Amino acid sequence: MPYIQSKASTHLDRVSGGLVRFNTGTTEASMAERDRIAQQTMAGLNRARSLRIGRKRRSSVRQDGEIIKMDSMLVRIEVTNMSVPEEYDENESLKVETRCADKWREYVVVCRECDDPDAPMALRLYKSRTIPAVDKQHVSSRSTREIPLNPKSTKANLYSSLDKTLVVWLPYRRGTLIYIMRPRCASTSVEWYSFLRAALGEPRCKSLQVAVPDLTLTITIPNPFDQEDHAHYNDEGEITSFEQKTVASAILKKSMDIIEGVTEWEDVTEHWKMNERMGLAWRRYDRLEWVHGVNEQRMDGSIAMQKTHELELRPKTHYPTESVLEDGSKMTEPPPVEGFLVRLTSARGRGERLGRKFQKKQYWATHDQYLCYCRPGRAQPPPPPPPSSTPDGTPLIYGVAPYKLDENGEIEWLTNPTPGPVEKKDEEAYLEAERKVNLMLMAEGFVDLVQAVKVGRVGRGTSDVDGTEDSEASAAAAVDADDDETCFEITLENGLVIRLQAFNSETRDEWIHRLSELITYWHARDREDLTIIRRTRDTNLKQLNMDEQLESLMGQFGRKWEVSSHTIASGEIFNVCGLSSCRTITMSGVLYRKPRRRATFRRYNVILCNGELIIFHHAHRNSTGKEVPTTLHEKHISLSLRDCYIYSGLVTEEELLYTNSTTTATTTTPGRSALPRIYRDGYTSTDEEAMTCFVLWHGSRRSIFTKRDEDGNKVRRRVTPLGQGGKSVVFKARSRLERDAWVMGIAMEIERLNLHKPLEEEVEVVEKKGFAWWKSG
Repeated sequence: MPYIQSKASTHLDRVSGGLVRFNTGTTEASMAERDRIAQQTMAGLNRARSLRIGRKRRSSVRQDGEIIKMDSMLVRIEVTNMSVPEEYDENESLKVETRCADKWREYVVVCRECDDPDAPMALRLYKSRTIPAVDKQHVSSRSTREIPLNPKSTKANLYSSLDKTLVVWLPYRRGTLIYIMRPRCASTSVEWYSFLRAALGEPRCKSLQVAVPDLTLTITIPNPFDQEDHAHYNDEGEITSFEQKTVASAILKKSMDIIEGVTEWEDVTEHWKMNERMGLAWRRYDRLEWVHGVNEQRMDGSIAMQKTHELELRPKTHYPTESVLEDGSKMTEPPPVEGFLVRLTSARGRGERLGRKFQKKQYWATHDQYLCYCRPGRAQPPPPPPPSSTPDGTPLIYGVAPYKLDENGEIEWLTNPTPGPVEKKDEEAYLEAERKVNLMLMAEGFVDLVQAVKVGRVGRGTSDVDGTEDSEASAAAAVDADDDETCFEITLENGLVIRLQAFNSETRDEWIHRLSELITYWHARDREDLTIIRRTRDTNLKQLNMDEQLESLMGQFGRKWEVSSHTIASGEIFNVCGLSSCRTITMSGVLYRKPRRRATFRRYNVILCNGELIIFHHAHRNSTGKEVPTTLHEKHISLSLRDCYIYSGLVTEEELLYTNSTTTATTTTPGRSALPRIYRDGYTSTDEEAMTCFVLWHGSRRSIFTKRDEDGNKVRRRVTPLGQGGKSVVFKARSRLERDAWVMGIAMEIERLNLHKPLEEEVEVVEKKGFAWWKSG
């Protein structure tokens, strides 16, 4: 790749943990030991996090007010005088008129033992991060609210099947009190749901149906959860070993054994074994939710998911790396390119600024379809090849291939592994992944290669995306023709030109060649992505015999029996690349953002990368509001997802703060307020705005929380204050399908960041009432 050597700066602290690494164990014993440790950590994580403190202080007999389970949640409280259905959720909420009693606030939700025979347990909401180990019911309590878990009166359900928000309701005076609760992680949410349903007396299902869409059959698995957990604790109540056979792997194995037993499907099963990795996924109409991580261990959400989703056995699909060009030929995704360049044009495409020639040295790198840039001091160039392979010194252009393949398509250093080289190669590959993530997080702007038309030399005609020469140079190149043999330019769809200067003619030609291939590929890839979405929707419309306007309602309000049969979901849209971190960018696209409650929506380019939501300007406007063409999409803000909550669905309707009476009057369907929309790329949508919105909530300010560690030393941490209102950032996608993909991607990143974050870091459990070390920042 084109690259001018420079001292690399390190920003490894910007990369959040969780990148996937290869299993480099060379013996069966070491591999088994690694799997055992990983299984012990993952399977017992939530249980250890919620019960560790309680177990430290637990005697042989449970006490009144003892902690059973604890987590931080975002809670909203509503009140209604109407009767609430037995299966209350966001769709049923449209039939119930409610009043907001308390807006979204963050609390520490603690489940405690009670001596009430009718309600043996209760949920208590705390505004303080200092939680008493024993908080009896009839003694002055520090909790703000209490929810008795009485099976006769208290009910619980999954409020949203997308973001896994919980809802708990119980009688209150002459009406009903409704608690909408959103844990930070989806796995924590479904675990709490299973816990609450079990506490309220609902047993787990005794059978599970697994659909195989490729074979058009359904398999019934009896007693899928008939397994016991064997956890061993030390004297301090910490889990030392955890022996459990994962539920998902057991279901997967049983299903595959049944299919392999049928002679007619031998070819299919043989193909799966040789070329595919099978997995389980919950399907809701055209949405797929892969079973992974903590959910794969216990499948806690099976009670709720069975009501709205269908469990499927299907091959795990990654994002495609091959596209079909307009002439019918296939093209594999070209390798990325990066290096130092000098930009000779401003963001408006001008070669001069204030009468002087414009020059700015930057580091440029491609990530998928984005040609990103940053300041040279913040760049992290790849390490040069070892001196043994380059006796003539460091080359000006060289390739970086951490996963070099052999003739059989296998990774070379994993074919015949040996302890030393494999560990070294694995570490190099991991550092390379961190470097690319850091490079993306440091980006100050980008050029969208899908909007590029031509790339070539300056003043000598430009190279079209297919590599052919074009005799017509751009107007800017004709006026400012430069004889410098090191310059090249990129022509965009809006007519503007980006002129860049390389180190010499050799690196210039390499840049032109690489960028031409990338532009050709991503033009084709962008068309195919839109084709996949259209094909999936058209197939479902044909199977359900309805139009697009009715389909927008069916995706939100349709029952399982209405939308599960004869419909399909695309594994390429909901792929597993985000779960495996095999690409630097988890997700990207155009979103409409409203930063404040009473602001208006503006269009932005958004990139989701390694736990951060990077927002770039989509367009610039002058003082009159007219859009001004630009060559670059500059960075606007970067939002860390570590302390954020995400919720979506109909509960976001009040965040819109307006009713569009004009569109309501012009629609042909009573009760509908959304008009059909068509976008620049030809994509159409008729979804209601509440169905396309999601909200990121985070604390409006920070406070200092001080607690004492095991040695008695004070430890200070910056945390968000509990029981106070936060800041809501509203995003709107183009359609419900895109909204679903964004919510699942962001929720997955939030869970990955908080998976190994113990609750004890933000909460202190005290034996008796004492001084709460809390200082407001």
